[in-house]
Amino acid sequence: TYDWGDRNVILSSFYWCNIVAQIIGGKLAAMFGTKLILSITIVINSVASLLLPLSAQYLGSTGVIICRLTQGLSVGLINTSSYHILGIWAPAPERSRILSMMYTGHVLSSIFTNVMTGYICSSRVGWPFTFYLSGCLGVVWILPWIMFASDSPAKHKTISVQEKMYIQALIGGWEEPQVIKLLFKCLLKLSVQSS
Repeated sequence: TYDWGDRNVILSSFYWCNIVAQIIGGKLAAMFGTKLILSITIVINSVASLLLPLSAQYLGSTGVIICRLTQGLSVGLINTSSYHILGIWAPAPERSRILSMMYTGHVLSSIFTNVMTGYICSSRVGWPFTFYLSGCLGVVWILPWIMFASDSPAKHKTISVQEKMYIQALIGGWEEPQVIKLLFKCLLKLSVQSS
């Protein structure tokens, strides 16, 4: 048990980088491909989770804050990349149902994880095991993701021709929305007008 006076900073540090990552995550996924971004961010998140108990032991609260900042950054990129890949893979008639399942899975996994981590922390194995377990699960998840995932139906190696044509017909020509460019143009225009 650590008696740190900066527990509020530790708890909030996850969200500092998470906010920034959510702003740029979709754009990074569009530029470099969702498969690559999700692969890198899952690995980073898993490594940070595995290192967190050791960071607490050897680096104190500063080490924990660094791990939580790293996890916040990676989870922010994971969230926005997930929505990006949904826009490329989910046909319009199925998109709302898939999005609902994705969101429900996210909420249910949070509930399940909170219950399980509470149980694990109160057991003999102790709180570090929760971070080792989540880190290992991320590493296990990344292996099939790298082997089977693809950025788009057109790039997938094992998808049937009928399914590829179905998805592409209902999605149409995917083009990256120009929202970010418009946002920056508006901000630049506002800053010029105010000065």
